[in-house]
Amino acid sequence: MAGGRYSIHDVTIDDVDTSAYQGTGTLFLLANGWPANVLHSIAINHVTGFPDSDKHLFTLLNDLSNPDMTDLSFTNNLVLAARYPVWSAGGGSTNCAYYNIPSKSVPKCFSTYSFKGNGIIAASSAFPPSLWPTGNYFPIDAGAVEFANFASGDYRLLNGSRYKNAGTDGRDLGADINALNSATLGVK
Repeated sequence: MAGGRYSIHDVTIDDVDTSAYQGTGTLFLLANGWPANVLHSIAINHVTGFPDSDKHLFTLLNDLSNPDMTDLSFTNNLVLAARYPVWSAGGGSTNCAYYNIPSKSVPKCFSTYSFKGNGIIAASSAFPPSLWPTGNYFPIDAGAVEFANFASGDYRLLNGSRYKNAGTDGRDLGADINALNSATLGVK
């Protein structure tokens, strides 16, 4: 069976901490291990997310002997770049993400993709904007985004934020925090 037609949208992902939870610290893992029916049609849209700052935004895996994964849409997100933003999940030089550079790994792993309109927060000097797919924003840190109160987890954008209404669809970058708050009102 093919792995495909996934849609991850309008969510916040925070408190990703390898020390506290003993996980990988990666925000998104996109991996294919099949020579047929490869991973395809993945939409990640309007997500506000913070991987472990010492880990990865994406971890990718697909052996070059397999067909390419297809149809990744990563748009309108507001995410922390992390120390090693787009990284290989292993396999050495036979993995599509071997070079660990966003602008090389994404097109090498996905024959068709859209990676634009995102706010990539705190891209390090090792992975500057020139090493990312074009058409994205690069706020220097969370303060430059102008969240309502980043420290307390209030990820609504202030009215003066340049990322307000900056999405490819005219909406704020990241998740619709007001809609999330309304949908989860009273949930414990």
